[in-house]
Amino acid sequence: MRYIQTEGSFDAVTSMPTAGWIGESEQKQTPFIRIPVVVTSEGPEKGAGAVWTGYLSNAAFENTIKRLAEVFGFDGNLAALATGKQTLANMPCSITTEAEDYNGKRRIKIKWLNAPGGGSTAKPMDPGKLDLFLKQTNSRAMLVAQSIGKAPEKVEAETDDTDSVPF
Repeated sequence: MRYIQTEGSFDAVTSMPTAGWIGESEQKQTPFIRIPVVVTSEGPEKGAGAVWTGYLSNAAFENTIKRLAEVFGFDGNLAALATGKQTLANMPCSITTEAEDYNGKRRIKIKWLNAPGGGSTAKPMDPGKLDLFLKQTNSRAMLVAQSIGKAPEKVEAETDDTDSVPF
């Protein structure tokens, strides 16, 4: 199989892993779930593959299972997945790849695994909530930007004394 060689966002479909869905890292024996994907987006990476790794350590377990539930509707039954009674193969998704250096070599890694179309489940903020949020934070945001030279020198403060963010 040809592997993804560029950074970017791609539509993809999952495939069956050759070594099973669940494995463990070589050095620390950390359990993980592997999700192999093949790019379906038109372009030079079409047909190329990569593997997303979701760690199942105590610290990462909940986030990994939530990601699989959000992206694929996974019900959390790892035993059914491991024994072949359930599969995550042939499911559409969206991936974002980034380059990283590993042991002195540059490689492309799946950084984000999302539902098809980018996976964003964000919704617009309620107008009343947005208004309150902006009243509480806008001046502060402008002052932070000014501190690194990315905003006008003079900031007209629209303050709200209820802003009690501790940082």
